Amino acid sequence: MGKWAFLLLALGSAALSSGAWAITDPTAPLGYTEPKTQIVAPTTRTTAAPMPRLDSILCREQCSAVISGELVAPGDSVSGYQVKAITAQQVTLTRGGRQLELTMFPEFIRQ
Repeated sequence: MGKWAFLLLALGSAALSSGAWAITDPTAPLGYTEPKTQIVAPTTRTTAAPMPRLDSILCREQCSAVISGELVAPGDSVSGYQVKAITAQQVTLTRGGRQLELTMFPEFIRQ
């Protein structure tokens, strides 16, 4: 009976000490203590509308454009911008009093 009690005591203490061993990092440098971490609630960010991308310009009687995969005409809105004008060479967008001009291949346009 004494042998069994000693064996159970040895196994129990080994099991308890192994839990403490798992908490420390065996590869950490000697004397290293982990910094205390604080749990910070995630902040909510407002994401800005993506910059519009001019895909193509289509002109028949009136010009329309494909901006960021969306077919638009003058007066429509896309990505938070209002489409002001569309010509065969460029699209003019406005937002908040600012004007943005998108052109198709500006380096290849020749008059």
